[in-house]
Amino acid sequence: MQPTQIDLLQGMPIFGAIRVDALQFLLEQAREVGVRAGEFFFRENDLATSMFVLKSGRAVVLKGWQGRDTELHRLGAGDCFGEMALMDLAPRSASVFAVEDCRAIELGAADLLRLFERDAEQFALIQMNIGREVCRRLRATDERLYRITMGEQKSGRDPVPRHLRCGAGPGGPCAALVRLAQPRPQALGGKWKLGVERITCNSSSVMSTAMSANSGVLR
Repeated sequence: MQPTQIDLLQGMPIFGAIRVDALQFLLEQAREVGVRAGEFFFRENDLATSMFVLKSGRAVVLKGWQGRDTELHRLGAGDCFGEMALMDLAPRSASVFAVEDCRAIELGAADLLRLFERDAEQFALIQMNIGREVCRRLRATDERLYRITMGEQKSGRDPVPRHLRCGAGPGGPCAALVRLAQPRPQALGGKWKLGVERITCNSSSVMSTAMSANSGVLR
């Protein structure tokens, strides 16, 4: 059983180049958890103290918006999630929901602390790998947002709808604020979904309306 778990960790970017003895030490500290289909590993804004490595089953990452959960990403065996908790210790930024019965390895911040006390070099390498993975995801998100924005411009649609402008005019500072505050497309039930956003400027308050269109699903 242990060699299989080590192979699982070695196949993940955040454990790249980590020695086998360090992985064995981490696995000795770790816990194996089971989450049944229809239950949550954790919810958005929960206290975050650990990451998970999914051994079996399927789960989805959900983000709450206007009282609804939007699917951001799908997880399968071999995927890890929650690793940001090992760096910033901030509350969970999203929820992870099991769509099938799942088994996962849970590694906590305290487990990494014990690795630091034993081998600071391997601890530092894991932290650097996590940082690289977070940067990779940020780049992917930037690229997605860029493509969405450019798609709107090429289609000829005004990224700042007329009814969202205030008296400052199309090129004024309020229009720029609305552009930045525009809600992002979200995949909900096979439809594009735009949420509701309110901003306030010196001259007025504006609110966009929720809009839906059968245009496919974000990937």
